[in-house]
Amino acid sequence: MSLQALLETMEQDGRRELADVLAQDERRAAEILREAHQSAERDRLDLLTRAESTAREEALRLRSTGAAASRTHLRELVDAELERVRAAAGQDLQDLVGTDRGASATLDLLEEAMALLPSATSCAVDPAHVDAVRRHRPALVVEAGPVGVGLVLHDAQGRAVHNTADGRLDAAWGLLRPVLRDAVCEPRPEVDAEVDPR
Repeated sequence: MSLQALLETMEQDGRRELADVLAQDERRAAEILREAHQSAERDRLDLLTRAESTAREEALRLRSTGAAASRTHLRELVDAELERVRAAAGQDLQDLVGTDRGASATLDLLEEAMALLPSATSCAVDPAHVDAVRRHRPALVVEAGPVGVGLVLHDAQGRAVHNTADGRLDAAWGLLRPVLRDAVCEPRPEVDAEVDPR
């Protein structure tokens, strides 16, 4: 074999070995790239899962916070409206002072108080109702005072019965206000409507 042929054979062998090495390096590079893509995809999915979980938690927190804020705001509105209703009722009672209805209501409240304190000797009533009470119960000492509709009854032992429309409203309001507030603020259970088959 000539030197030229030997060199050509060596060159061909070298090219084959180089091609094999390059092909092997390309396969290894492709494998590394594939593993990197798989790792990146796993990382992306993991990040996406964590982001979705965080977003769900945040949405739940915001929904919960929003619902609580909404309930608080509703209660504030209802409380303000209930106070307006209470003030209007008090004003309506005050407007009865000096009217026939106010005098009649005062006499009814006097009779109720007398049933509780039959030994009463005196009472305080609104100046507008003094004459009506004196005519109704001439034996009582009747004094004028800022009572509104109703009266404060006294006996000789110092016992007293306060029976005024405003006092009754205050007492009833303490019981009525929470019921009214709950009726507006608390969700009502769903009731299935029944359809009359006729």
